[in-house]
Amino acid sequence: MLSAALLGLLLLAGPLLHQGDSGEAAGSPEPPRPAIVIAPIGPLLAERTRFTAGFGEPRSLRLHAGVDFSTNQRTGMPVLAPAGGWLSRIAADYTGYGLQLMLTDSLGRRHLFAHLKAFRADVEAELERLRQESGLYPQLLHPHPGAFPVRGGEVIAWSGDTGIGSAHLHYELRSTDEDRCWNPLRHGMALPDNLPPAIEGLALVPLMVGSRVEGGLFPHRLAPLQSGSGRYQAPDTLDCQGAVGLALQVIDRLPGTGGRLPVWRVALVEEGDTLFNIRLDSFPLDHNPQSGRLFHRWLKWESGQHHMRLWGDGGGLGLWDQAAGDGVLRPDPTRPLRHLEILVWDAAENPARLNLLLRQRPGRPLDPVFSAGRAGGQAGEKEKAAWSLFPLPDGLHLRLAPLPASAAARCPVLVAGADTLRAWGQWRARGWEWALDKGEEARALAHGQLEVGDRRDLPTLALRGLRLEPDRAVRWRHPDGGLGIVADSATVEQSTLLLVNGWRDARRPFTLDPPHLQLERPLTLELELEAWPADDWAELALFQAGAKGQPASLVAGGGGRERNLFRTTVGRTGDYVLHADRSGPAVTLHKPGTKSGRHPTRPTLVWTIGDDPSGIANVELREGGRRHYPHYEPDTRRVEFRPDRPWDPGEHEVELRVRDRSGNETILSSTIRIAKP
Repeated sequence: MLSAALLGLLLLAGPLLHQGDSGEAAGSPEPPRPAIVIAPIGPLLAERTRFTAGFGEPRSLRLHAGVDFSTNQRTGMPVLAPAGGWLSRIAADYTGYGLQLMLTDSLGRRHLFAHLKAFRADVEAELERLRQESGLYPQLLHPHPGAFPVRGGEVIAWSGDTGIGSAHLHYELRSTDEDRCWNPLRHGMALPDNLPPAIEGLALVPLMVGSRVEGGLFPHRLAPLQSGSGRYQAPDTLDCQGAVGLALQVIDRLPGTGGRLPVWRVALVEEGDTLFNIRLDSFPLDHNPQSGRLFHRWLKWESGQHHMRLWGDGGGLGLWDQAAGDGVLRPDPTRPLRHLEILVWDAAENPARLNLLLRQRPGRPLDPVFSAGRAGGQAGEKEKAAWSLFPLPDGLHLRLAPLPASAAARCPVLVAGADTLRAWGQWRARGWEWALDKGEEARALAHGQLEVGDRRDLPTLALRGLRLEPDRAVRWRHPDGGLGIVADSATVEQSTLLLVNGWRDARRPFTLDPPHLQLERPLTLELELEAWPADDWAELALFQAGAKGQPASLVAGGGGRERNLFRTTVGRTGDYVLHADRSGPAVTLHKPGTKSGRHPTRPTLVWTIGDDPSGIANVELREGGRRHYPHYEPDTRRVEFRPDRPWDPGEHEVELRVRDRSGNETILSSTIRIAKP
């Protein structure tokens, strides 16, 4: 086991990580990879530290695009240039990455540092000049190559806690045109690690109508048994029926620190044939949400842990080895027993293996008790969009396929209710399928009415007491309460359009649920604002709702007078509220103080900003004819200012100006008295 001090050597330039075969079973050739120059990455911090987050970690609807380093809950660690080059981007904001720098090195690589406290002196001076000219704290600069040259190893900034999150350093490695982010641990950053990854969980997922695992319609999770260092075994032979997919829960523990990183490569092998192969050494930045679909949170809502799916196609992401197959385990008469091996490598090429044995039988042909379809298509082609309802001994299975062209986006129409009905849906074979658990509610669904999508293209499925009209409401409930319905209707090229007309009480929070629903594309929300005064339309914004249904965090602002519509895009489920913010932020000045009683002529001024629903856009302090930009911490909503020079005895007028993102401004004037020494 390496000590924590030795692990600090991870920031020192070292030998390049081997990227070869590492004992993988012979199989399909590797796909072509986008090129980037691989060269040692020098130290990033002047002090020894450790990893706290790795490349490719699942973060909500995206993947973590870099690596994070601990600064031991402190700010002000010197940040070093890992190579010579020039500063190509300088940015400051209150949220997101906070203060950030981008270094373009002599090899064309781009190094991004985020959540900084301060920049080197010449950069700080230029930033301050632009702030004084614009009157705004947020800035974005793209200097020319000769403006801010950098030598390898010199101090370019100091670590901080700006933006989102506590004190740490976030680092990314990007290509020259910034269209792709790369795993630094696979491209020049040394990683002292001699421990194999830990395989913590496995899930077998039924993938089609009639598919079952261990006799059930829902994902079956198990904890593998460890038989040695890096070796795992499924506890029993698993019984499967129909097409099945595998999902893996795996982590790489770093020696001596308690740190945990994601693995970078996983392969599924059967008797020498590679069925699936994924490499998380890079992904395109503009397709990060699609990359994030590798981690299916279908299982997170049950188990509390992310799982990586081992089936599907990578499209243009460059993550899957297309020649290896799609990873779907289909019944094979020649292989009633499937001897499978899952191979996992961490960034230091330490391997782990999981062996499992599946008994797989063909799925039993099922006849739906209900089916409704409509013929369509162009140029003589006919396409039938049909609802099919399959009764099973332990529940129901619904299928809608194939989807017509007008509703072809991969977004679900999911029947679910956390209190009364459990439903699990997935996209398969140009359609959607849902499994509904056994019980009186599930068996009673064949009574009533449900309408989905564009009525001209999609059929109607009769269900109990429910009427789903995507052009009428966001959330629908059974008249008796309890059962909730969520739907996405007709689609456009890049997003799903959900029309919500006749909204009568928009001031109350509404819900896009259930919480485990996964949107495969962003959802375009369009609300007709009948309940709102016309004067408020332009000020409307969409917020995620807090525990009491009050606005908590801004999703999108800006309404529209055209057709009384408010239109925006959301990327996740949850509670939302529409709010027209016309009030300036509440600001409170605390009693001025001094640190440790020293320098009484340089008081520390502290303000607290109230929880403004629109978010804070700019904080500015005016004193003695000068304009300052005090430190503002969004997490605590605390503003702190200490003069850079002593104040003369007497009264000093200070004016704090706080503006939110809806354009409301609060000006708080205060008199500070400095006593004679």
